[in-house]
Amino acid sequence: MSIGQSIRKFADRARGKVKPEQAERGIDQAADKFDQATGGKYADKVDRAQEKAKDASQKYLRDEGHRPEQR
Repeated sequence: MSIGQSIRKFADRARGKVKPEQAERGIDQAADKFDQATGGKYADKVDRAQEKAKDASQKYLRDEGHRPEQR
């Protein structure tokens, strides 16, 4: 299983249990920790990745037309 498939599977399980605001808060916390760990060396790249992750989480968690498979 690729990392993308693993992330999708985890995201499918999180849908309905995680609010978009909670996901954004987690993304912010992860980005802050990464910035601290690297001394801000990659701050511009982290900021871009953070915005993309927020956009993706909002789209995915608010997308009511898609329902994960029940397994």
